[in-house]
Amino acid sequence: LAQAASHEAAALAVTAVDPTSAPNDLDTPVVIAGTGFLPELTGTLAMPPPKAYLGAAELEEVTWVSSTTLRAAVQWGLAPGVYTLTVVNPDGGTASLANAFTVTQGMGVWTTGGPYGGEIVGLVLNPGTPTTVYALAHNAGLFASHDGAANWQPILLAATPDIIAFDAEDPEVIYFGQPLLRTRDGGSTWESMIPPGSYGGLYPAAHPTLPGVVYAGSSARPGLFRSDDYGETWVTLKVGPTDALVKTIAFHPDDPDKMLAGTPDGNVFFSTDAGVTWDWRAKVSSHIERLYFNPFGAHEAWATTEVVFGTHYYPSHYLYKSEDPELRTWTPIDVAGGNVVRSLTFLSETIWSAGSEGFTSTDGGASWSPVSTEGLQPGWREDTNEFAIDPSNPDVIYAGTVGHAMFKSNDGGASWSMMNEGLAAVVPRGLAVTPTDPDTVYAETFALGILKSSNGGHSWRALGVGKGGFMKPLAGDPVTPTRVYMGDQASGYLSMRISEDAGDTWHEVTATLPVTWSGWKADILQVTPHPHISGRILAGAQFRLSYAVADDGTERGAVYASDDYGENWEYVGPTQPISRVVEFAYDAADPNLVYAATNGTGLWKSADGGASWQKVTSFQGDEITSVAAHPDVPNAVYARCEDRLHHGMLAYVSRDAGENWEELPPCDNCGRLLFTPPERGKPPYALYTWARSMASENGSVWPAGLHRSMDGGYTWEQVEGAPTSDIYSLAAGNDGERSVLYVGISGGVVTAQSQAAARAAADVIPHQGDIRPGGVYRLTTRLLNQRLHLPLVLRGYTP
Repeated sequence: LAQAASHEAAALAVTAVDPTSAPNDLDTPVVIAGTGFLPELTGTLAMPPPKAYLGAAELEEVTWVSSTTLRAAVQWGLAPGVYTLTVVNPDGGTASLANAFTVTQGMGVWTTGGPYGGEIVGLVLNPGTPTTVYALAHNAGLFASHDGAANWQPILLAATPDIIAFDAEDPEVIYFGQPLLRTRDGGSTWESMIPPGSYGGLYPAAHPTLPGVVYAGSSARPGLFRSDDYGETWVTLKVGPTDALVKTIAFHPDDPDKMLAGTPDGNVFFSTDAGVTWDWRAKVSSHIERLYFNPFGAHEAWATTEVVFGTHYYPSHYLYKSEDPELRTWTPIDVAGGNVVRSLTFLSETIWSAGSEGFTSTDGGASWSPVSTEGLQPGWREDTNEFAIDPSNPDVIYAGTVGHAMFKSNDGGASWSMMNEGLAAVVPRGLAVTPTDPDTVYAETFALGILKSSNGGHSWRALGVGKGGFMKPLAGDPVTPTRVYMGDQASGYLSMRISEDAGDTWHEVTATLPVTWSGWKADILQVTPHPHISGRILAGAQFRLSYAVADDGTERGAVYASDDYGENWEYVGPTQPISRVVEFAYDAADPNLVYAATNGTGLWKSADGGASWQKVTSFQGDEITSVAAHPDVPNAVYARCEDRLHHGMLAYVSRDAGENWEELPPCDNCGRLLFTPPERGKPPYALYTWARSMASENGSVWPAGLHRSMDGGYTWEQVEGAPTSDIYSLAAGNDGERSVLYVGISGGVVTAQSQAAARAAADVIPHQGDIRPGGVYRLTTRLLNQRLHLPLVLRGYTP
């Protein structure tokens, strides 16, 4: 009684709710602020906690925190609209806040919240407006921020952006490579400007004082082009006696007609007549990435380099300097004990070096000091690609990194803040959904490792595992939602990581390799828990002689099994050599029937839960890209394999556990097969796949993006409104009421009009408003006969 009486003096009132809006496709936690909230009383005075309503819909999980704070959950399924929030105390007291909460449409539409970050390979400030920042993101394209990196938007899609250059007079004219494009309006629209007869990569360099003059270095001969009319027409320039290829160009600050050209084979050429003729000056290294003239001081020349072995880049000295007026002598510069240097930025007497770590030098490179890491995540300096400094305010510095994307300092580099809002440049190579909680999703990425979202992909956090290397397979346990499995890489043994607390902590479990592959490198490429048998897991392993060996035909595959939730593993064959397993599929009714698709040795089947395996000889394809069992039709299995003759994909279905197969219509460059439960109003299971737009020799072309079949693969339709372009991963989950489909992409086209234009003409470049950033996209649909929350109360209704 005393406890209840202590609250009588405070009048009940509702003053605020946080957040103030949410989509209606998932439950959203909220905090309600006010006064006079009565607590839940126990014992002889047992009373319920306060109740809270949006309109007439009662909120769930209402918890009393204090007389001024309540916690609750806005349940999914509410109709879109603006709602009054009402709190009812246990004693019947009522208070409301009008127009307190907005519910937006999330059901049936594609939504995304990143993840934000990624590898920034270039960073440039607009010379006319330094608060406009451009970031080149690997596997994504070009992003722009018009508010000093506070918010970002994609303005151009490109898988391998390399460099941008501004016109000498009009900063709205920007040249982009690769491919070679031009915008005249700051990036709102783009057009191609390929020199006639050119092919390969093209790297633009705009003349610093002559408007409309732009050069384009080429990775294929001819090696250099020049245009005097903004890229409308081009002339071919010959670099040296061998017509060298050109990767990078630098203009002398005092006399721009003096130019340096660096080549992919490490040579430096010099021109004194604006590129008409070139003279070889030095062989600096085996590969030159960038050349610079210091715009301050004596204007010495600098070169960042890499050593190339095959298709991989391994650095040696990384940085060279020439103070020789003839540019024939270059001296290697050691940056703090051999740190990698990817780029340089100059400000007065200070040189900023971005690379394996961030460093500055005030004595021409003789000594280096580390850049402060205050406010940054641990290890960020190892991922720095480029610095950019505001010339009008040198205290404002931007840093583009490999994984965490963008940082900004307002105090000359003494402290930093992450600035990634909207910068969706992380490629989700793999996705996994907790089977019974579709709002919990995990994403596997190269740049940031394993990421987790607990709210359907609207926000993400890094879990601190799995960064770099091969793609790590992820799987959620169907029995214990907090248990997550991740395959890993190891040398001489098999490695699996397991989390029992939804990714917060991980422990490693290992298994020995068969004698045949003792000492080899091992990768787990598939992890699939059994949907019917608790604790049973199958893993697909790959063995390689070394980490340098990949896809050269010497790899071997194997299947491992665990019966104790991954704590112990047993090698289960097959007894015949196989290539790596790309996917497992369990039969809908028979818990012992399981299929394994391999990328070179066909389809395999086990009738004893994976203890032994036999090749499905009736299936003719060897390079299988996906296998999927129908979720509720026993013995029905689908498989897709490469059609080498026509460079497409062949699809098949078997209705008798693989004894006989029916060929389905082929698709072009398709990915994984994935079933989802029946949607509201669509009784059949939906079968999804994706395609990347590529014409096959039989003349069939599937538009890029997500495709769906409602008749078991006989006919397909492109999913309206879904992300297009490069789809990397699919995953789905359901909680018995909602089905949630996740798609991981690197970037795409938004509108149906721009999709149609892209299909009609290969050289159409989508406009800025048509571009959808990369990341993880979510589509939620209501399952058959499930709940619907209405903004009214129905009284007198008896079911």
